[in-house]
Amino acid sequence: MPHKNGPASFELLPGIFKKNHGRYGHRRIHTELLNQGWAVAKKTVLKLIRALELLCQPSAPPRTRL
Repeated sequence: MPHKNGPASFELLPGIFKKNHGRYGHRRIHTELLNQGWAVAKKTVLKLIRALELLCQPSAPPRTRL
């Protein structure tokens, strides 16, 4: 099992973020890393995302007709 603060987890974050068109926040990225076999704490992922300045774009609200 890889080390939780290994450089590979730091390198994977931008790839996961870009692969999902900037829609994944820290919770989904944390889940994605767990699915790939990385043992990373939630707050570690949050800190790394803030350090890399990756901002999640919320999806647009549904358009309604008047």
